[in-house]
Amino acid sequence: MNSQTDVPGSHNRQTLYIVEGPPGCRKSDVAERLKDGHTVICFTDSYFVSNGVYHFLPEKLAEYHARNVSAAKAGLDLGFSVIVDSTDSRRWECPEYVRHAVSKGIPVVFIRVTGNPQGVHGALPGAD
Repeated sequence: MNSQTDVPGSHNRQTLYIVEGPPGCRKSDVAERLKDGHTVICFTDSYFVSNGVYHFLPEKLAEYHARNVSAAKAGLDLGFSVIVDSTDSRRWECPEYVRHAVSKGIPVVFIRVTGNPQGVHGALPGAD
């Protein structure tokens, strides 16, 4: 994906984007490139940042994922497009986001990022 024109979906229509890929493959960069003035990014990893420092706590993952789902639903309910950039977006995490969007008639676009995992966020590439 080289530019926003390579992204399926439309910034002129409310859309739910699910950005998938292993940790460290630059999903966040893709999410930032998709963002515009009517789009919010819901990023589970943001809940692991305290005072500007990322600290992964595995015992908090379910709680933070639930908070991310709530934030995404709220964004959609307010009329924003939403980009879900999750810690390690697995298909089992997506139904809650997708059900909510579909129930509101909002299209869903899955974007698979296949960059070279860097082993960031305390995870090893392929540790999904």
